[in-house]
Amino acid sequence: MLIGTSGSSDVTITEPDGSKHAENSFKLHWVTITELEIDEPNKKTKVKVSSWGGWGEVDLDNYKE
Repeated sequence: MLIGTSGSSDVTITEPDGSKHAENSFKLHWVTITELEIDEPNKKTKVKVSSWGGWGEVDLDNYKE
């Protein structure tokens, strides 16, 4: 998946050591989707992605807006 945040998306990356940092500065970045979570009753979809050893969750509904 190619994602771009350009400062507009709320993506927090969790590193293997447990440290966390907001990742909203890159324009485009390749990530690997490792999990898809579909919450049908609430009509929400999230993907868990990994990149450079860390991982993050992207709310697809918010990302599309």
